[in-house]
Amino acid sequence: MNGKVILSFLLGCAVTGTGMGVYGNNLKLQLVNSQQQAQSQVAQAAQVTHQRDTCQEKFMRATFLYTRPTNIFGTPNGAPVKVWVIPADIEPRYLGPSEGSFSHYDPKSQVETVQFQAKGK
Repeated sequence: MNGKVILSFLLGCAVTGTGMGVYGNNLKLQLVNSQQQAQSQVAQAAQVTHQRDTCQEKFMRATFLYTRPTNIFGTPNGAPVKVWVIPADIEPRYLGPSEGSFSHYDPKSQVETVQFQAKGK
Protein backbone atom coordinates (compact mmCIF):
# COMPACT_ATOMS: atom_id res chain seq x y z
CA MET A 1 0.00 0.00 0.00
CA ASN A 2 2.82 2.35 0.82
CA GLY A 3 4.37 1.68 -2.60
CA LYS A 4 1.08 2.55 -4.35
CA VAL A 5 0.91 5.88 -2.53
CA ILE A 6 4.47 6.75 -3.50
CA LEU A 7 3.80 5.63 -7.10
CA SER A 8 0.60 7.68 -7.22
CA PHE A 9 2.44 10.66 -5.78
CA LEU A 10 5.21 10.35 -8.37
CA LEU A 11 2.67 9.93 -11.17
CA GLY A 12 0.83 13.04 -9.93
CA CYS A 13 4.11 14.96 -9.87
CA ALA A 14 4.92 13.86 -13.41
CA VAL A 15 1.46 14.87 -14.69
CA THR A 16 1.66 18.22 -12.85
CA GLY A 17 5.18 18.85 -14.18
CA THR A 18 4.08 18.07 -17.73
CA GLY A 19 1.08 20.36 -17.37
CA MET A 20 3.24 23.18 -15.99
CA GLY A 21 5.77 22.64 -18.78
CA VAL A 22 3.07 22.97 -21.45
CA TYR A 23 1.67 26.07 -19.70
CA GLY A 24 5.15 27.60 -19.41
CA ASN A 25 5.87 26.90 -23.07
CA ASN A 26 2.58 28.60 -24.00
CA LEU A 27 3.53 31.64 -21.89
CA LYS A 28 6.93 31.75 -23.60
CA LEU A 29 5.29 31.70 -27.05
CA GLN A 30 2.92 34.49 -26.01
CA LEU A 31 5.87 36.54 -24.74
CA VAL A 32 7.78 36.05 -28.01
CA ASN A 33 4.69 37.05 -30.03
CA SER A 34 4.20 40.14 -27.85
CA GLN A 35 7.83 41.14 -28.32
CA GLN A 36 7.57 40.71 -32.09
CA GLN A 37 4.39 42.81 -32.18
CA ALA A 38 6.05 45.51 -30.09
CA GLN A 39 9.09 45.56 -32.41
CA SER A 40 6.78 45.74 -35.43
CA GLN A 41 4.88 48.66 -33.91
CA VAL A 42 8.13 50.47 -33.14
CA ALA A 43 9.28 49.96 -36.73
CA GLN A 44 5.94 51.21 -38.07
CA ALA A 45 6.08 54.25 -35.78
CA ALA A 46 9.60 55.02 -37.01
CA GLN A 47 8.44 54.73 -40.63
CA VAL A 48 5.45 57.02 -40.01
CA THR A 49 7.69 59.52 -38.22
CA HIS A 50 10.13 59.48 -41.16
CA GLN A 51 7.30 60.00 -43.65
CA ARG A 52 5.89 62.87 -41.55
CA ASP A 53 9.30 64.55 -41.30
CA THR A 54 9.88 64.18 -45.05
CA CYS A 55 6.50 65.73 -45.79
CA GLN A 56 7.03 68.60 -43.34
CA GLU A 57 10.45 69.31 -44.85
CA LYS A 58 8.81 69.82 -48.24
CA PHE A 59 6.63 72.57 -46.75
CA MET A 60 9.53 74.20 -44.93
CA ARG A 61 11.09 75.10 -48.30
CA ALA A 62 9.74 77.13 -51.19
CA THR A 63 9.78 76.86 -54.97
CA PHE A 64 10.35 79.98 -57.09
CA LEU A 65 8.88 79.99 -60.58
CA TYR A 66 10.53 81.98 -63.37
CA THR A 67 9.49 82.78 -66.91
CA ARG A 68 11.64 83.98 -69.77
CA PRO A 69 10.01 85.46 -72.86
CA THR A 70 10.64 83.77 -76.20
CA ASN A 71 10.79 85.33 -79.65
CA ILE A 72 8.58 84.29 -82.54
CA PHE A 73 10.93 81.40 -83.31
CA GLY A 74 10.65 80.02 -79.74
CA THR A 75 14.17 81.03 -78.70
CA PRO A 76 14.43 82.38 -75.12
CA ASN A 77 14.97 86.11 -74.97
CA GLY A 78 16.41 88.07 -72.02
CA ALA A 79 16.83 87.13 -68.36
CA PRO A 80 14.36 85.00 -66.41
CA VAL A 81 11.84 86.92 -64.32
CA LYS A 82 10.62 85.65 -60.93
CA VAL A 83 6.84 85.28 -61.20
CA TRP A 84 5.54 83.07 -58.41
CA VAL A 85 6.57 81.62 -55.08
CA ILE A 86 5.01 78.35 -53.98
CA PRO A 87 5.43 77.54 -50.26
CA ALA A 88 6.39 73.92 -50.93
CA ASP A 89 9.26 71.97 -52.44
CA ILE A 90 7.77 70.70 -55.71
CA GLU A 91 8.69 70.19 -59.37
CA PRO A 92 6.17 72.28 -61.31
CA ARG A 93 4.98 71.92 -64.89
CA TYR A 94 4.90 75.04 -67.03
CA LEU A 95 2.08 75.48 -69.52
CA GLY A 96 2.64 79.05 -70.71
CA PRO A 97 3.78 80.51 -74.05
CA SER A 98 7.27 81.45 -72.82
CA GLU A 99 10.03 79.35 -71.25
CA GLY A 100 9.53 78.30 -67.62
CA SER A 101 12.08 77.40 -64.97
CA PHE A 102 12.12 76.95 -61.20
CA SER A 103 14.45 76.86 -58.22
CA HIS A 104 14.16 75.76 -54.61
CA TYR A 105 14.76 77.95 -51.58
CA ASP A 106 15.85 76.61 -48.19
CA PRO A 107 15.03 79.13 -45.43
CA LYS A 108 17.46 77.48 -42.98
CA SER A 109 20.51 78.05 -45.15
CA GLN A 110 18.85 80.98 -46.98
CA VAL A 111 20.15 79.60 -50.26
CA GLU A 112 18.29 79.33 -53.54
CA THR A 113 19.36 76.43 -55.73
CA VAL A 114 20.29 76.77 -59.37
CA GLN A 115 17.35 77.13 -61.77
CA PHE A 116 15.97 73.97 -63.32
CA GLN A 117 14.00 73.79 -66.54
CA ALA A 118 10.31 73.21 -65.79
CA LYS A 119 8.64 70.30 -67.57
CA GLY A 120 6.27 71.34 -70.31
CA LYS A 121 2.88 70.09 -71.37
